[in-house]
Parts: sequence; C-alpha cells; structure tokens
Amino acid sequence: MNKCTDTYGYCYDLFDFDYDRLIIFEPYESLESMQKKLGFEYSGLKESPDEKVMNFIFVKGETVLYYVFGYPQHLGFDFFFEGIGEFSEEEVDSCQYMREGKYFVVRGLEK
Repeated sequence: MNKCTDTYGYCYDLFDFDYDRLIIFEPYESLESMQKKLGFEYSGLKESPDEKVMNFIFVKGETVLYYVFGYPQHLGFDFFFEGIGEFSEEEVDSCQYMREGKYFVVRGLEK
C-alpha cells in the first residue's frame, strides 16, 4: 500500500497495486464463511473477536496480496470502510478516502 501523505483523495492513489478483489469481513464472521467468500484455501484467515479489529484482504486471482488483521493501535494505522463485503478494484478505486493522521475513512463502498 502506498505511503500516502495526502489528507484526501481517491483510493487508486492509496492502494497503488494490481488486485482483483477487496474483501472486508464482518466482525465475528466465522472462518468457514470467510473461506467461502475468499473462494480458495488460505490458512491465514482469523476470526475477529470484536468490532475494533480490522479484518480485510486484497486478492489477485487465487493469491492473497495483503491480509490486514489486528487492532489499529498494534498495526499503526486504522481503516474505516463504509461497507462490508466484496468489492472489485474498480469499485474501490472510484471511492474517496479522508486521512487524519494514521486514520483513514473510505467512503462509497456500499452493497
């Protein structure tokens, strides 16, 4: 992911790599459900214990590019996506983000 210093912009600048899908998992979602959404075997998936844990994954074909899981204070950044589910690169790229320090809000991802 790009080390973005802008206060706001479009996600194509923030996620400046080639991927097919972004999957944002629900809090407390089961491993079985996450695996089904992913569509292929990936042993690194984890169930989030509460709503504060970030749990999302960028995928290209059947390859995991980035898996983000953890509490923001441990990861050093925080993303808030206005939406949960699966989104294409085109859908994500057209969304805007706002940045305040290490906190990012991505607007426009709604199903």
